Amino acid sequence: MLQNDFIAIAFKAAEDAVKRGAPINPAIAAAQAALESNYGNSRLATVGNNLFGIKAGSAWKGEVVTFQTKEFSDEKGMYTTSAAFKKYTSWAHCFEDYGAIIGRLSWYKDAAAAKADPVGFILGLAAKPGVEPGWATDPRYVEKVLAVAKKFNLISSTAQAPDGKRV
Repeated sequence: MLQNDFIAIAFKAAEDAVKRGAPINPAIAAAQAALESNYGNSRLATVGNNLFGIKAGSAWKGEVVTFQTKEFSDEKGMYTTSAAFKKYTSWAHCFEDYGAIIGRLSWYKDAAAAKADPVGFILGLAAKPGVEPGWATDPRYVEKVLAVAKKFNLISSTAQAPDGKRV
């Protein structure tokens, strides 16, 4: 699939999820999906319709797929491990669950509250070391998501973090 085609499909799916009540920012959700799934081409996306690398916890009652994944920790740096991921029936189902997770988990309340602001939304998903986990373990995750969003004109190329720094 071409990157532009993926972005258009992902953005529409994110907008549809918002219409159904998901507290998400469609531009950032589409950029995250692109980054996490290699524009829908990763094995997790093609086999599991999982565009966000959403892991299957013990409460998940649906199907799972197990893959190698890269994680980051201060102790190990980047490392590879195996993880069970949620398997979805469709990309729409994946976007709905993504929104449900953000709306349900307290550590994403800042993201949900900033759903109208792309930069505020992704910063709300970022890890707060020692306080809250983030959406991803990559310390450059926010920067990478914003770069994808800017590349496809989903957000302004001059978007700035609240502290005034360009991101």
